[in-house]
Amino acid sequence: IDNVSLRPKVLLMYLEELSDPKMVLPKMKELSKSIHIVVMMPRYTAVIKDKLIEHTNSKLQNHKYLELAFHKVGVHFVNTIEELTNLSMIFTKVKKNSNDEGFPFVLSNSFFLTIEALSLLDRKGIKAYEVRGESKLKLDEFYAVPNKTELEYLKMIEYLFSLPDISEIILSFTKDDRIEFYKLVAGIERLKKDFNKEIIASVLEVDHKTNPHTILSKYNVPNYKYLENAIYSYSEYKKMGSKRDKISRHFITDLADDKKKDIQSLISYGIKKSEPTLPYSESKKILKLYGLLFTDEYESELKTDLSHKTLVEIDLTRDVYESLEYGDIGV
Repeated sequence: IDNVSLRPKVLLMYLEELSDPKMVLPKMKELSKSIHIVVMMPRYTAVIKDKLIEHTNSKLQNHKYLELAFHKVGVHFVNTIEELTNLSMIFTKVKKNSNDEGFPFVLSNSFFLTIEALSLLDRKGIKAYEVRGESKLKLDEFYAVPNKTELEYLKMIEYLFSLPDISEIILSFTKDDRIEFYKLVAGIERLKKDFNKEIIASVLEVDHKTNPHTILSKYNVPNYKYLENAIYSYSEYKKMGSKRDKISRHFITDLADDKKKDIQSLISYGIKKSEPTLPYSESKKILKLYGLLFTDEYESELKTDLSHKTLVEIDLTRDVYESLEYGDIGV
């Protein structure tokens, strides 16, 4: 944090536990304002649990809570090396902040890949730019050109970048001998600078004589062989704009009125008893109503002192989200 000259574009971390979240998370939040941080933790399974305890005596914390905590401080959380390398590709080749206001546009030389890209974006909850009116007529003129070369695609990209509602272009290509990739990517680099917008590329087939992935990387265009990896990386990139401090609905959804009443009654019951803490059974009911469930493996470890271990989990959540409220009830 203190040495700007040593900061990379991306910090990749492998963690088995976080022994002092109160100390580490605020530092992560500060550092994530200027660089991307990606944390990988091993999946919580019985086999991995035994191996990690044997190797490092790791506490194996409940990753659901840590994932929420990392999201809050602007850190990406992944479980696989593939996800780690995919994010490393896009974060080293694009600017730190994304444009939250615009929409992506899918440009491809394959109808199948266009449909697949739009489907993948929809599954990620990302709305693609809809071409209408005069813009559609203009693009139809480009698409009407037979046997398009890199010049036609560069004209399309230039026109698309000129539209204020388009924030990025997702370029998805199959092998096309009519396109000279060196000329295409050199032109893309110029257009990116002129319009201050980004392109994320997916090239399905690799020509080993003139490898398009090598050329794209040379000109700082994030590129992937498979469209699924490109869309996954793009969706993570878009999450880290100005909206990143909002809790992801993937973890906690809006509470229905009946759940709010159930939670309030549990809390009121605890207040009437004048006990300093809620017992394990009530604590667990509240967590379940919020959608924060214990896994069977984690519950099997809670053989003694159940109330204390449950309260540790609640306390971690509370420290990280003390300013947030879900519905009418603060956690």
